[in-house]
Amino acid sequence: MNHRVLVVGGGAIGSFLAARLARRGAPTALAGRPRSAE
Repeated sequence: MNHRVLVVGGGAIGSFLAARLARRGAPTALAGRPRSAE
């Protein structure tokens, strides 16, 4: 399953969701205020 996830927002919640989705192998796109790109 290839899902494109769009995380809208920023701060800790946005980063937390992005990190969790990235661990599952889902391509994540951060929109808003990304704090750090790892």
